[in-house]
Amino acid sequence: MLSEIDDFVSVFKKLGIKKKDNISVGSSILRILSLNKKNKFKPHYIIQALKEVVSKNGVLMIDAFCWDFCKTSKFDYFKTVNQIGSLAKIALNDKEFLRTKNPIYSFMTFGKKNKYISNIKHYSCFSKDSPFGYIIKNHGKYLLIDLDFRAHAYVHIAEQEVGMEHRFFKIFKGTYIDKNKKKSNVSTEMYCRRLEENIETFISPKFKSLLKKNKALKQIKKNGINFVLIDAYKAHKLMVKDLKNKKKYIYPKKVL
Repeated sequence: MLSEIDDFVSVFKKLGIKKKDNISVGSSILRILSLNKKNKFKPHYIIQALKEVVSKNGVLMIDAFCWDFCKTSKFDYFKTVNQIGSLAKIALNDKEFLRTKNPIYSFMTFGKKNKYISNIKHYSCFSKDSPFGYIIKNHGKYLLIDLDFRAHAYVHIAEQEVGMEHRFFKIFKGTYIDKNKKKSNVSTEMYCRRLEENIETFISPKFKSLLKKNKALKQIKKNGINFVLIDAYKAHKLMVKDLKNKKKYIYPKKVL
């Protein structure tokens, strides 16, 4: 089953996660919750398992993305709730985690480089000096819990590096309230889609085979739940190469 901390520890170790690793986490735990309706499972078990496997000598970054800043021009360290997954909400109440500074693409961070990563000041959401870039540069991995292998934002770092005709840089400005309740004015730049063109970035399912061929992806299924671990550095190189050359696996696609 997937009901105890040790169950998740076992899965993460089988995936190849180990102490001192740099791990970025994206998740959907709805089906895990459904499987455990009659058990004493708590969502924080997943976080506890990750902390145990990676240890304080590693790095954990949990997606805490929220696009409200684009509309409201307001961000509050504690009150702005992430819009994908529920693990970040749990991490927000864990004193061992800190939240990164970007008002749109923030992460909850844990581990040895906690203070450093949470204090990264990057103007552009998907730049090389962002937390995304930290994971790639330091040969980290991104863990996807019950998500499609394509359900991650790391492709946008490759797109920004290469330059895509269906995307453009847009600046968002607003107020930022930090963890000490200090208010300041901030601005951030995001590499956005041109919505009027109805074009999205499509990642072919065949890209999964390419990742496996290059030993950049490992997948485990436990009780019907998918766990995918992707080598961020290798995947980034493969994405940039494809976008620059053939666009065989990753390309703009018109949405009808």
